[in-house]
Amino acid sequence: MTKPQSQQAKLLTLKNKNGVEMTVTDFGARVITLKVPDKNGTSVDIVLGYDTPQEYIGGHPCFGALVGRYANRISKGSLWLENQHY
Repeated sequence: MTKPQSQQAKLLTLKNKNGVEMTVTDFGARVITLKVPDKNGTSVDIVLGYDTPQEYIGGHPCFGALVGRYANRISKGSLWLENQHY
């Protein structure tokens, strides 16, 4: 998996009122950080991965991935949700 050298991976940070913060890249929507408050309220990053978005380019193909390589591509895939078959 490569990204053209002329392009830099960018970051997007999402936060909520409970102190949870997630940073993702525009390169495959990879999760760079997921910070949650511990029992003392201190923010802790719980994601195992690289320190910068550039390290994801050419790195392990699954680090930080939101979905696997077969997402939405399984033939005849289906599921039951609240008594409804999809």
